[in-house]
Amino acid sequence: MTITAPPRHTHPAQAARTLGARPTSHAATLAPRTGPVHALPRQLSTEPSRPAAAPEPQSDLGETYALAQAVRRVAVTPRLWRPAIRFEATGAYAVRIPGPRGVDVWLRTWLPGQRTGLIDLGCCATAFAVVQGSLDDVRADEVLGTWVTRLPFQSVRIIEPGVVHDLRGGPEGHTVSIHAYSPALRTVTEHSWDDGRLSSVRTVPVAAPWQDPRVASA
Repeated sequence: MTITAPPRHTHPAQAARTLGARPTSHAATLAPRTGPVHALPRQLSTEPSRPAAAPEPQSDLGETYALAQAVRRVAVTPRLWRPAIRFEATGAYAVRIPGPRGVDVWLRTWLPGQRTGLIDLGCCATAFAVVQGSLDDVRADEVLGTWVTRLPFQSVRIIEPGVVHDLRGGPEGHTVSIHAYSPALRTVTEHSWDDGRLSSVRTVPVAAPWQDPRVASA
């Protein structure tokens, strides 16, 4: 999936942080830090009451700060992810790997120019760490337009549920990133960007192979 209009401008508030910086809601580093856990905002509904549906799978690490801590924990333990590294010329490669209890953790690899296209991950909160190379994080918003943030090696970034973004392999070469999702990633919604407006194209199920179980768990 590609963006049909070029990025309009670079958002001034989107600067990636590197090792040793304080974690924020946009970018943080691999260095563990302590602090309060901020819960994700609850979504309010004004619709009439309906029969209760089957609950979505939830994680006890649903807060974005806790997800960032979880992805740091995996990123600084190469034995958990280095055996899973593989690059494919046909597109960005993804594989599930072991992680902390209750968190869906994936390894992704990128060649220059490989991308996700504009997507959102529904109810999933996400944190990811760049453990090799760099990623470009493109955001699209009908008020702010589009902007790009370069995420170098050792960056950690948070994506709130429902945020439309496009991740792209950086120009340096082979990129590797670790992604943590809560709840588990099940669907992805693809979007198009036309004349400054976002349109939902389709929602597709997500499937990825599990890494060799001989790789030790966190």
